[in-house]
Amino acid sequence: MIYRNFPKTNSPVSVVSLGAEHLLQVDRATCIDVVSAAIDHEMNYIDLFMSEDYVRDNIGAALKGRRDKVMVAGHLGNTQKEGQAFRTRELGLCEQYFDELLTRLDTDYIDILMLHNIDELEDAKTCLDPDGFLGLAQKYLKAGKARMLGFSSHSPKVAAYLANAGIFDATLFSINPLFDLMPEEATLEEMFDEGRQQETAQHATAAASARTAFYRQCEAQDIGIVVMKAYAAGAMFKQGWTPEQCIAYALSRPGVVSVAAGCRSVAEVEAAVAYVNATEAQRDYTLLMQSAHWNAEGLCMYCNHCLPCAAQLDIAAITRLLHRFQEGDHSAREAYRALAHNGGECVACGGCATRCPFNVDAPGNMRLAHELMG
Repeated sequence: MIYRNFPKTNSPVSVVSLGAEHLLQVDRATCIDVVSAAIDHEMNYIDLFMSEDYVRDNIGAALKGRRDKVMVAGHLGNTQKEGQAFRTRELGLCEQYFDELLTRLDTDYIDILMLHNIDELEDAKTCLDPDGFLGLAQKYLKAGKARMLGFSSHSPKVAAYLANAGIFDATLFSINPLFDLMPEEATLEEMFDEGRQQETAQHATAAASARTAFYRQCEAQDIGIVVMKAYAAGAMFKQGWTPEQCIAYALSRPGVVSVAAGCRSVAEVEAAVAYVNATEAQRDYTLLMQSAHWNAEGLCMYCNHCLPCAAQLDIAAITRLLHRFQEGDHSAREAYRALAHNGGECVACGGCATRCPFNVDAPGNMRLAHELMG
């Protein structure tokens, strides 16, 4: 397994991890097999947002004797109403379902407490109330029942607002090429609409900028991004992508520490973990991104396919810092100046530009980076 760290706590997390949503649809034996396979393959993170008793019980059974092998992310605010999942900020209900989660998992703590599914700005403001929803989360942190604080969202605008609160260690956010081409204001339902996906692919540059700006914001503020929806509910496979390519794309985004792959079978766990031993050719998604459907012309994907550089520059890292600085993050200058090789060393040979699959002006970016941050 390959590991990255949550920046604020330095906690190691497997780059491929388990999203447990699909375990709602399987029996107890299969659930135990899937979770066990994930742990056997050294996945050490499980995202468990579901509030249904039976799936919590099943995962609890799977973790018996192995709880110390995994980080569990539990969600605050997802409950049940009339047999269906019900998002709420009502403190009594939230407390009831969180306490039940601990009981059903047979544990006394959750590694990451996620404030659940915050996609509207007014809801975000409610969730940051220190005397309300946030206060409840902080109570669990203070009591040691949660060790890190995060939030889940599908909206880059709302997620950026939450990140600016300066209190979060992690976020669960949806990342894949289809979603990254969606306008900032797109709803979750629109993200999954195939017609809307085709339409917005023609406006990739503006759409990608808002979401990528959020990723860079997380990187700058030391908020580790755990990726959900990396396969876009299977839509990526219809476009010819493999699990390895989807995971590689997500891991190439700024700030990402892990991809929580949704798995409902041992075979799907193995398909996801295949990324770890995949060759660069198997991970390579650039040819797919060049297609007319994606229209990623001129967008730096931070993939470093432009390398090798004659001046030993990490072109993706420098470009990422340039974008952060242009968005007002002046800490990027300090990070830029700490690089072993910076844009001022670019010899403008043009080799990178000829290798870039997306026709990015990499020498121009190196020059601009040094002008602004050198």
